[in-house]
Amino acid sequence: MEIIVENFEYIVIFFIIIFFVLTIIILALLKKISKFFNNNKFRIYAGYDYEPMTDKKEFTMQIFNNNINDARVVGFGFMYKEQTIDYYKTYQNLYKLDQTKPIVILSRDSLKLSISSIELENIISNYNLGRPNLTKIYSYTTDSQGRTTKQRAGKIRKVISNNLKIKNKEKQSQEQEINKRLKLEKKEENKKQRLLIIQNQKDKLKQKWLVIKTKLRLTSKNKS
Repeated sequence: MEIIVENFEYIVIFFIIIFFVLTIIILALLKKISKFFNNNKFRIYAGYDYEPMTDKKEFTMQIFNNNINDARVVGFGFMYKEQTIDYYKTYQNLYKLDQTKPIVILSRDSLKLSISSIELENIISNYNLGRPNLTKIYSYTTDSQGRTTKQRAGKIRKVISNNLKIKNKEKQSQEQEINKRLKLEKKEENKKQRLLIIQNQKDKLKQKWLVIKTKLRLTSKNKS
């Protein structure tokens, strides 16, 4: 008993440490269990694949089902400026699925779709009216209960934005070149017009001089 009394402060500190350690372990377990039984959201990965050997460029979308149950989805794709670009039917047609039934993603499984980078870039560009500066692009999926999960597609936005900026610079360069050529052509045309005017004036002067000379000759003959 005397040992406990003498070391009471150390014993209290020891139990406090044990309490904090157990609390952290319990919280970690609760978080893990919560994630395991989470039924609310899907996890969506949207990326960019480039194959240098074939120069093939694609955007990829992979939807992970974090649910312990199988999930039925009725739509997925991308969102830009409140506009949806749905690839649900594209996926059904690609894998020859029954279009009267929702697509099922098994528990802890995923589905993946590769999308033409040019196709999606053109759609986004049209929505953005050809401007190179993009707002946020989201990937999304909608389940059979109408719940929509969306996540930022930052990699895809970066690739499309860079491509549009390059195209915009090329377009501006081409327009500058065209304007420069048009100015030169206009300058040459103006020069030709000036030379033509000068030549016309010279011709008129020659004609007048011929008339004067003719009159002088006639006058000279009459006098003689």
